[in-house]
Amino acid sequence: MLTKQRKAEYLTTANSLLTEQLDAVNGFAAETARIAREITASGNAQLTEQHSGNAVESFAHVVALWQKASANLARATAIQWAFTDRRRVELKPTPSQLKKVATSGLAAIIKAAAASTPIDEVPATYQNLLKQITIADRRITLDSRDVIQTCQPALDQLVAKAPGLSDQIKRYDRATSEALKWQRLFASQQTRNLKDAFPTASSQLQVKEKPAAGIYPNFASRFNGEKVVAGASISETANWMVQRASSYLVGKQVSEQTVLRLSPTSKTAIVLFDSQHFANVPIGMPIDVEFADLKKAILVDDQYEPLTYESADAISAADMNDFLAIGGIVEQVHLETVVTRFTSLPDLASPLVPLGKVPELNEGESPRASVCWRLDIQPAWASQRLFTVRRTTQ
Repeated sequence: MLTKQRKAEYLTTANSLLTEQLDAVNGFAAETARIAREITASGNAQLTEQHSGNAVESFAHVVALWQKASANLARATAIQWAFTDRRRVELKPTPSQLKKVATSGLAAIIKAAAASTPIDEVPATYQNLLKQITIADRRITLDSRDVIQTCQPALDQLVAKAPGLSDQIKRYDRATSEALKWQRLFASQQTRNLKDAFPTASSQLQVKEKPAAGIYPNFASRFNGEKVVAGASISETANWMVQRASSYLVGKQVSEQTVLRLSPTSKTAIVLFDSQHFANVPIGMPIDVEFADLKKAILVDDQYEPLTYESADAISAADMNDFLAIGGIVEQVHLETVVTRFTSLPDLASPLVPLGKVPELNEGESPRASVCWRLDIQPAWASQRLFTVRRTTQ
């Protein structure tokens, strides 16, 4: 009787939390539409009680709201997992619907900026919006161009408002396209060579090994057979799982894909959740020399900003310390469950799940029993689309 009573109480609390998360998601569309209307009317929008912003600030604000709504949706999904134990959870709005609202809203802000921005401010507004678009696109996936594709017609309207800006962009594109082509090719070849000594972290989690001596007590000797280093579900005592994974993984060289800084001031970047794990990576790779060479190659300095999407993406990725891939040494291994990881997901950690998606589990796994491994990785090298960098050791 007590078990039934507690289940009913917990379910009531969970439904209340679920409603709270989805209400926050549903409010995103209305807020985005309001900001676009205000930008159209006056060139500025009220972003907080104390602060109003122009089109560029409003664009960045909507992207931040989108990330927050995405975190709300991830938390709502995890709450449903906890109380239904179903891998597939369909919540409204869906991630794709949220993405459509966000990208169309961002395009509406740029279109409004084209109508309200004074002609002499158009070049700077265009350059700043281009930077914001690249940041948003990387938060979807590094190879996605969903935001720029949706916003390009509105950007073209903005550019057309300033005499000569379109021709300037074309000249800049011709002047930098060859340099971009060769730097991209060289960087990709370097990355391939570096990855040879750094197997993917997900593959290392799935290695089958006989546990090291001393992990299991005598009464649990039946567990001593060969098994996956870091299993995808809780199948035994948690500290045994952590000891087994740590004994194999700590000190190993591994590589990861898609490393995103949590915020422009954060000291930590994060590897997206995939194959039942994610990773924390400290900021601080020495990119100054490569970044300076990149700026020279694409004609960027303190006075001149990039004028094309690919150049703007390269500059903003370097500024943000976002990387296409990294390789490094595993320093620590931590174990959580997927449900607790995502029900308690902070807004700041929204890059853990790509915008437009919700967390995904391995096929056949029960959400309640699914684990989430976190690796702390000290990077030895990092790769962006146009350069790679290595950490030198004394």
